[in-house]
Amino acid sequence: MKKTLKIAALSTLFMGFFVSVLPAKDISTQISDAFKEIIKNQIYSEKQADSLWWKTNAREMILTPIEEYDDLGDRCYESKLWQEDSLYITRLLVDYPSATASYLHQIYMRRYDCLRNVREVWLSPQVDAWAFIDELQSEFIEDEYQAGTKDDFIKYKDRLMFDSGMMNGSCTIYVPESELPKGLLSYSSKPLSPVYFVKVYSGDVYEAFKKGDSAAREWCPGHVYTGKAYTASRMKQHMTCQQKNEWYYSCKWCGKCEYNPNHTFSDGVGKSPVHDFARFDISDKNFAGINKQGEKVYYLSCRWCGINKRDSDLSDFTYEYFRYNTGHKDTPEVRAAYNMYMEQKKKDWKKGGTSYEQALDVSTKVNLNPWSFAVPKSNDVKAKISENAQDGVYWAARNGLVDESVLGNDFTKPLTRLQASAIAVALAEKLSGKSVSSAKSKTYSDTKSKYALKAAGAGIYGGASGGKFNPDGAVDREQLATFLYQALMYAKKNKNVRYSPYESKLDRYSDSESISDWAKEAVAFMDAFGLIEGETSTKFSPEETLTIEQALAIANNSLDAPNIGWYQSGPSDTDKLELKHSTNDFQVQNCGVATQLEYRYYERFWRPYAIPELPAAASVLERFAVLDPYTNERLYVRKMNFFAVKAE
Repeated sequence: MKKTLKIAALSTLFMGFFVSVLPAKDISTQISDAFKEIIKNQIYSEKQADSLWWKTNAREMILTPIEEYDDLGDRCYESKLWQEDSLYITRLLVDYPSATASYLHQIYMRRYDCLRNVREVWLSPQVDAWAFIDELQSEFIEDEYQAGTKDDFIKYKDRLMFDSGMMNGSCTIYVPESELPKGLLSYSSKPLSPVYFVKVYSGDVYEAFKKGDSAAREWCPGHVYTGKAYTASRMKQHMTCQQKNEWYYSCKWCGKCEYNPNHTFSDGVGKSPVHDFARFDISDKNFAGINKQGEKVYYLSCRWCGINKRDSDLSDFTYEYFRYNTGHKDTPEVRAAYNMYMEQKKKDWKKGGTSYEQALDVSTKVNLNPWSFAVPKSNDVKAKISENAQDGVYWAARNGLVDESVLGNDFTKPLTRLQASAIAVALAEKLSGKSVSSAKSKTYSDTKSKYALKAAGAGIYGGASGGKFNPDGAVDREQLATFLYQALMYAKKNKNVRYSPYESKLDRYSDSESISDWAKEAVAFMDAFGLIEGETSTKFSPEETLTIEQALAIANNSLDAPNIGWYQSGPSDTDKLELKHSTNDFQVQNCGVATQLEYRYYERFWRPYAIPELPAAASVLERFAVLDPYTNERLYVRKMNFFAVKAE
């Protein structure tokens, strides 16, 4: 149930206010106690995460004049309750005659802990809606207008970029129907676009507020999709080396988003791709050579498009990059200079060249090279492998999941149940850090293989029944899911490995009913964690068989299962020291200003399987990928800002 704060406002020089009705329970003690354990373990339990998440602690605030009050004065600004509850206020009713945006800004934004999660602002008939909205567009940004150019002014105002903004990028302002067409139509004189939405209601504002959005309706004199609102919910795509940040246009009147993929705008990027060489991709195309320690060295790849540093330097796009950086036009002289530049580049990347030798100057013990990385000799796999499976197989070998004496010399062949048990046992032992004890030799009548017996000892059956293991039988997708899921559960039981809470998504598959009952729990887990997803977006194909190399790639990805799942932004650096609850904005590498308008404090994201990538030089800069809930693209956030959420 949502809790409501009633705030009395006085139009005085100090603009005092006080809380006349408080929430039933102050959450400050709960937060303080929870932080001690959260910070110690660097994780949230579901209960702890929900106790801090704004979506499960939504609060309402009503601003109204009150004739009689206790003289609490400015002490309310410093109250712990106010500081902590401000982050959870998602709905605001303004019933104060002289209330304007700047007035609210002065009252409620005096602290940096402001109402940045507000999604609804209801204005009563006493409020001048036009003045309120007009000031949202103008008042806060006057300094930027005076200091910068008109273009900068428009950009800043479009983005509503003032430090302590009172609303979220997805906020809706609800105004009385009686205000139309008086104020809002006059808004047409404004050349800028709202980042918020506008709706109207009729009748008593308190009754409408109680009913919520269902009591309002859309208002617009006619949609004109020319508005540029840089918010996360209006995002079409995020910037990578191959694409720009793009947003959908919004209506300049009411803020409604058009969501037309053929009508978008961008904030622009450079004239050539900007690659991010951070990915460890072990494959022939990235092979550089052998270092002095006898280890194989590979070029780092772009995390977005996969091109490696050497191929990038020698690719055709470098001419545009050359011109862009030198500021020259396309002339014969510039082309000649570029050709000389490229000839030197080619020499640098040949054996003995500066760039090539620098790339080889790396080992598994010392890796300070921004272009390459080395892998241990144990990574060597002699079996036949498909080109597109090399990375998964080599990483599996590096992580100790490959026993060629069982898997054979051709990983493109169909996977057998005995081979699946060998992979699953290796996964269980790797995650648990201990050797699995074998079951009795009489467990199965058709095999005495150590892997089949170890699997049984760990509770890994993969669908075996009736005292038979069927070691040579082909393994289908639901069986492999079960083998690996049971290995993950062994690690949970024997090393207290914890996994994220999740919801089954099997209903999205048209053939979900064909998944065997004994496999559904395993398939639901592996699918939700992105480890074994459907063959298509609508079909899982549980009885489709797999190859050895496919199974190894999935098993290697499964090593990351304890790190996959929900992550919630956690306490700030100050909070970690003082064990208190405060604000914690976080930065996203490839999303830009949209995050600051929509993704706020105690936000929750899903972290997918982590592609092996280069760690940052400093821990404060280290990032990991999360999925944007609007575009489903990978966003890179600072690791220090987020804690994992684990199931109870």
